[in-house]
Amino acid sequence: MPAGSGQVGDPAPAMAQAGSPDGSPCARNRLVTWHGDLVAWVDGLGWIRSVDDWLTAVLGPFRERHQDDAPLPRPPAPGSLGLR
Repeated sequence: MPAGSGQVGDPAPAMAQAGSPDGSPCARNRLVTWHGDLVAWVDGLGWIRSVDDWLTAVLGPFRERHQDDAPLPRPPAPGSLGLR
């Protein structure tokens, strides 16, 4: 197939859609990958990691102690209500 035909096996159209000619990401890619930028920004905040470590140390034993407890009472078995 001729180069740039847009057919299977032609990488040129796929590369052209990935970004603008100057190499910067296009607006569509930025809208799709915004969460990666947010995670990188939050990860750069050192105090969040400290708070996370503190909360884990404080709440971890409570979680382990109550991990097997049901948060709501279990419903009665259908046969125990006398309904048929």
